[in-house]
Amino acid sequence: SWTDHAVLLTVAKVAKRTLILEVMTDNYGRCRAVTTLDGKAAPVLLPGSFMELHCTNDGFGEPLQAKLLDISGGIIASSRNDIGLQVLAAAKDLMVTLLQEEDPAPEIYDVTYDLMTSLVGEDKRWPYHYAALEFAVMCELGLVHGIEVARPAFRQGETIYLSPKTGTVVTREQAGAFLDRMIPMPGMLMGKKNANVAEDRQALELTGIILERFALPKAGADNLMESRVPVLNAFRRVREIPRAQVTEQRPRVDEEARRRRLMSSKPLMVASRSIGGQ
Repeated sequence: SWTDHAVLLTVAKVAKRTLILEVMTDNYGRCRAVTTLDGKAAPVLLPGSFMELHCTNDGFGEPLQAKLLDISGGIIASSRNDIGLQVLAAAKDLMVTLLQEEDPAPEIYDVTYDLMTSLVGEDKRWPYHYAALEFAVMCELGLVHGIEVARPAFRQGETIYLSPKTGTVVTREQAGAFLDRMIPMPGMLMGKKNANVAEDRQALELTGIILERFALPKAGADNLMESRVPVLNAFRRVREIPRAQVTEQRPRVDEEARRRRLMSSKPLMVASRSIGGQ
């Protein structure tokens, strides 16, 4: 058994009192778990919620059994939050399709947490975080090579490029005679914190190229490009993106919510417009 922080990607009711949760955890990667409702009080479980899970596995091949110890945040379904639900749906499809269950990926958890924080807070930084999530998944799958080697050169002011043929990140010198075939790497994918709309657009275009050329043939998942369409349409309506707020340390769980309700002995109610399960 284990207890970990998690972000809720999707929830589906499979029986009167049984839910299946798809979550991205900090230390155990993407997980699918079953939780059973009991009692009378039923707080709403919203997509994009931050939570703590206590999970047990009853046997080989059996699904994880989850108890929710704490929950906060989430995207409330409304006309103004349709973008949030569409972006979350695309993020869920990306991770469920490409990431193995219970395969630790802490970097992906971190960018997922940042994306959900942006969507819940409606701070308009979601394009930056969504592109970062796609790129983190591509790196986790080994579809992008050489980025750590190229980062020192980027910090010294060099332009960095990606080979659309191999997925290798190179400097101008390394590209040599093939420079005209390379795609410039947006600064935000190299670690730049404050990107503008143009840089976020370049990042989404680049992650789309990597996704289509490398990830989809490997996974056979054409639906991922369809999932991106609402995200790209929403991004085209973005005119100005505030600068990212960088903090030293962010809390994993809302402590006020923790004090308000410990979930270990309380059931959960599925939100009326939660995103459907996989």
